[in-house]
Order: sequence, then C-alpha cells, then structure tokens
Amino acid sequence: MNPEISTNAPTHSVVPPPNMPVVAVVTDNTPFFSRSDQPRPEIIGGLIREGQLVTLAGDYGIGKSPLLADLVVHRVCGESWSGRSIEKGTVIHIDCESPGSTYRGAINRTAKRIGFPSPIVPGELEIFLEHDDSPVEGTTALRCALESPVTGALTLLERALARKPKSLVLIDPLELFFKLDSCKKQQVLTLYSKLRKLLAKFPHSAILLTFNLRKPDRKVARPDLLTNPREWLFEVCGSSDLLNRSDVRLGIDKCGDDGLVVNGVRRSEEMHPLLLRPALLNGDPNMLAGFCLIPAGELNLRNVFPVQLVSYWKQLPSDFTFEQATKLMGKANFSRLKQRAESFGILEKANRGLYHKLIA
Repeated sequence: MNPEISTNAPTHSVVPPPNMPVVAVVTDNTPFFSRSDQPRPEIIGGLIREGQLVTLAGDYGIGKSPLLADLVVHRVCGESWSGRSIEKGTVIHIDCESPGSTYRGAINRTAKRIGFPSPIVPGELEIFLEHDDSPVEGTTALRCALESPVTGALTLLERALARKPKSLVLIDPLELFFKLDSCKKQQVLTLYSKLRKLLAKFPHSAILLTFNLRKPDRKVARPDLLTNPREWLFEVCGSSDLLNRSDVRLGIDKCGDDGLVVNGVRRSEEMHPLLLRPALLNGDPNMLAGFCLIPAGELNLRNVFPVQLVSYWKQLPSDFTFEQATKLMGKANFSRLKQRAESFGILEKANRGLYHKLIA
C-alpha cells in the first residue's frame, strides 16, 4: 500500500513559519458527519438563534430603540414576546443614542405592563449608556471605550461577554459604537470578522446591530417591507455587506395608521412577519410600554398571506383537521400557512386534533 494514502499513516506536525504565532488546536475525534446537524437553539422563536449575527434597520424615530427595550424586558423575564417564545437569559445592551432617563422609563413601563420587576443591573442586564447624567459604571466604561475606535469597543464587548457568556447583545447603533464608515467595504468586513470570532468564543450568545435607512427618494417609492423584504432591505444606509454578512436581516417600518411591521430574511430559514402596535401603560398615549400584536380581528388577510394562501385560507372551514387541510393544499403549503397564521395569532390548535381559525 502506498504510505502516502494509508489511513494508518502517521500524522506529521507542520512547523509554522518564523514570527507566526502558534495557536493551540482542540481536536474532536468524532467523525465529521456524525456530529450534530441540528440548528442551534433559538433565543427568540422564529427570529434569532444562538451564535447568530443579526441586523435591524429602520428609519430614524420609527421605534427601533423602544423595540429593543421591549426585547430586553421579555428576554430577562423569559416571557413570550409578541407571540414568539423567548429563552430566559441575560442581556448586554450598548446604547449610544438614548438619554438615560428615556431608557429607564421605557424599561420600567414595559416591565410594569407585563407584571414583572425591572431587570437587575448588572446581574440580569449589563447596560452601557453613552448619554446618561448619572454616574453609572457602564456609562464611564463606554465613554472610555469610544476613545479607541473599534479596538476599545471590541475590548468592552469581549469583557462583558466573559462575564455573561450566554447573552443577547444589543448594539444601537453600530456606527456610533464602533466608529466606522459603514460605506467602506473593507472596514465592514474587518469588523464582522472580529465579531464572528467573538461569537465563536461565546457560541451561546447572539449579537444584534441596528442601522438607519437611507434618506427616502421622493421620486421612487420605497418597496413594502411586509410583502417585499429583500428589496426593502436594499435601502439600508451603508455597504451592502452590513446585511450580506449577517445571519438574520430584519427591518421595521410603518404598517397602516398606527401599526408597525417587523420582517426580513433569515439565512436558510423562513421568516414570518410580525404586525405590531404600540402598547400603552394604563391606556395613556404618553406612556409607551413596548409593543403587542395587532388583534386578529383587525388584520387584513392580504397583509398576512401571499395570494395563493389567502385562497386556501378562505376555503378552509372554521374548524378543520390536518387531513382536510393537506387534502386541499398539500403538506408543504399547509406547513407555510400554519406557521404564518400562528405567528399572527389567527390560528389555534383546538381539542380532538382540530385547528380553529380566529378570523374568516
């Protein structure tokens, strides 16, 4: 047998070139295709998994920061968020725009609305606010980190993850924290490479970055986020690599008079949009306390389903079985319809294996 191709041939070490650092390699003797082929656990059902890099884009003032505050409270409490399951855990939140008083108000009102205490800082929530008048340790650390663009920010982030290695990390917005020119491809790619290394080091975490959209072109209508998220996401300000190198690309935009839509694209997975409206504490219009799903009775089916699925939905009786549904539209179409209908809260599993439609 040729020793060069023998499976029993000895393994020879490779001597690195001079001045190249020696990196310790941890080996796993499990055969490659015998290792897990299952997706990582979800942090937010249908949106974010462990180890993922996520982007959230929207116009200035559309509600990105209040949405993040809403996520903070639900993540710490482990309470489902807008119909999506959410894994209870810690949060690292870096906010370079919100005043401290505004941030505390949003968190306190949201927690009170859902009946939970506000997160414990820093045990449950490690918060870094650039614009806070109170002498908070996180504010001081953030301001010091911002004096060394990129390097200082990455050091702060890595140290926070070392303290809380299973966290949902929120960075609002990317440009102000890392102090980079988002239009320059090489700067974006270099930063994302470093963020990927952090996620490899802390695989049970996830990082969400926010961006603004370009100024609207009055001559050209912007695509609709609900029905055409891919085209809508082209409006993100900066290099296209901000999105292309992410695992999950989300957008937030207006939908109707007072509603919001959250929609986007997930790598290798289907995305079902969320239709939200502001949630008010005690009904006071000046007391925004997060968001909630738009009630089923107020939904327009054409905002919920593609045209073909609208037709199938209308043909289904109010109560139906799996067999009835798959006979009408096939298993693949029913799977799509079921997931989307459940994400909007208009379909529920009733007794005796029946499904019940909440709107006709």
